[in-house]
Amino acid sequence: MIQRIAKNTDIKFCVSDDVKIQDKFIIRFYTVDKTKAIIRTADNVIVENGKRYIKLTWTALKYLDNGILNYEVNNLDSDADYDDGVYNSTFTRTTYYYIYTDSNVIDAVEEIEQKVDQIIIDLTNEKNDRENGDSELALKINDLIDRINEDGDSELALIINRLNEEIARAKASEKTNSDNIDNEANNRESADNAITALLNIETSERKKAYSTLTATTTNLDTRVKTLENQTVWDCGTY
Repeated sequence: MIQRIAKNTDIKFCVSDDVKIQDKFIIRFYTVDKTKAIIRTADNVIVENGKRYIKLTWTALKYLDNGILNYEVNNLDSDADYDDGVYNSTFTRTTYYYIYTDSNVIDAVEEIEQKVDQIIIDLTNEKNDRENGDSELALKINDLIDRINEDGDSELALIINRLNEEIARAKASEKTNSDNIDNEANNRESADNAITALLNIETSERKKAYSTLTATTTNLDTRVKTLENQTVWDCGTY
């Protein structure tokens, strides 16, 4: 039965389940591209309950392509008859694991997450800097006011007075603009209401006129039918 290996899922591969794997070996795990392989050796084997296992973590698996997990084993048997003293026998197998991952997507997601984290850090630092700057400015202004009060610096006092006057003027102008906007909105709403009322009156009058016309037409039609029924055709005697 195929077992799906999704994000953050590890594999504990049982070496003992394949009797062809010898004591010394090199094993390559891959899906569709052999160049993207996880390479392990006998040195990576752990023994649990008398069985040999190799642990494949998601950290390594996530770089494989989507697909069935395969493995290629290169057994390394000592044999002096060979130049390198090793007899190599190689075979491949297909596992029942399906690796569900896309290395490009994962890399992109991780990169985006890192950028988002950095943006949050930068914004937090900027916020703190601004708050510290505002506090420092407030302290400087208060210090300046204290100096004016103590030293009687008329020139600085004049500047601050003009600044306060400009601030007051700007606030007054802003309020005037706001009031004008509110008045314009109220005037437009009143005009819309008046137009709506006139339309309602016109609609009502037209409905009344239509009803009167319908009644008159119906009355005339009834009278014509009555006269037709009462008409006697006198053809005379021949």
